[in-house]
Amino acid sequence: MRKKICSYLDYSYRKLNYAKIICYRGAVPTGNELHLNFDLNDGCNINCVMCSKKNNYVTQQCISPDIFASNVVEIFATVDDFQCGCMFEPLMYPDFDDAIRLIKQQLKGEIRGSLVCNGTLLDESKRQILIQSGIFKRVRISFDGAYKATFEAIRRGAKYDQVVANVAALVAEKERAACDINIEFNCTIMPQNIEELPDLITLAADLGVNSVTTHKLFPDDYGDVEQGYYNVLVKNMQAASERAAHLKIEFTGQEYRAAENAVFRQEKLANNLCGYVQKPLVLRLSPDGYIHTPCRQIVGPLGNIFGNSFAEIVDSKKFRFMLDCFHNPNKRICRMCYMFEIPDAVPAVS
Repeated sequence: MRKKICSYLDYSYRKLNYAKIICYRGAVPTGNELHLNFDLNDGCNINCVMCSKKNNYVTQQCISPDIFASNVVEIFATVDDFQCGCMFEPLMYPDFDDAIRLIKQQLKGEIRGSLVCNGTLLDESKRQILIQSGIFKRVRISFDGAYKATFEAIRRGAKYDQVVANVAALVAEKERAACDINIEFNCTIMPQNIEELPDLITLAADLGVNSVTTHKLFPDDYGDVEQGYYNVLVKNMQAASERAAHLKIEFTGQEYRAAENAVFRQEKLANNLCGYVQKPLVLRLSPDGYIHTPCRQIVGPLGNIFGNSFAEIVDSKKFRFMLDCFHNPNKRICRMCYMFEIPDAVPAVS
């Protein structure tokens, strides 16, 4: 009941606040680099326990090659960083190789981004595209268990042995090509797999994976976690960190906050800070052409790249209002945002 009330109040506050956009005339604050997360399709070939059901190859919506070339690809001339694959499986996009070629033509300077995938579709052709295109600095593979039983119970439809073989092949081809691309495991932490995190570090090192990162289970672990589970998190994050140091592999574990430690939110609000002010400006492009913002003060997308140029979206009142929100948060709304709940004052890894 409490969550439903908070959700209703959250929406109501944001809806009222949204009226400010109509008369907003402020200048655009400067200083943020642009990081674009994008999905060119809305399908996935597996059904993970923590995800909502996704479309398959037949039902998935994709940005058509013509629309991508005429309306979408120009946005990459303005980005400072990018991530291909956000909520869906990017290697299911039928024109993936052509899209990568067009993106490469638009990127400025030596800009390189990341790709996030589930590892099941990393066949030889896809591996060659990732390594030879030169536009990726990192391939992040979602890997949620050190052992077959846990992995396949969480990542339903994925085959542990197949993904491990694909990763090993990617590492081997990277070494043959003398490519500096970083291959990374990303583990969504949950009670089912937290005890296996140290052993996942060992598996990654054995395969030649460069780094391991963790991801919180959304939305459960973005607030306060129960003290008993918090203790388990701290124990295994620390063990994973120590093993990574021993095996000389990079490890980054996210931080959590126990219910007993509720100081950080108040301190951050008292200082009138938004977590996004300290970071590049992160936007997301969805397969229907909409540009989304992480700011919870904005109701709905910033615009649609199919109908407007990115320059027009950036010049809109909604976009300028969003940037102003980052620098001047609405405390009633922002206190509900997980960006005000980053518990770096209570680290899980010492």
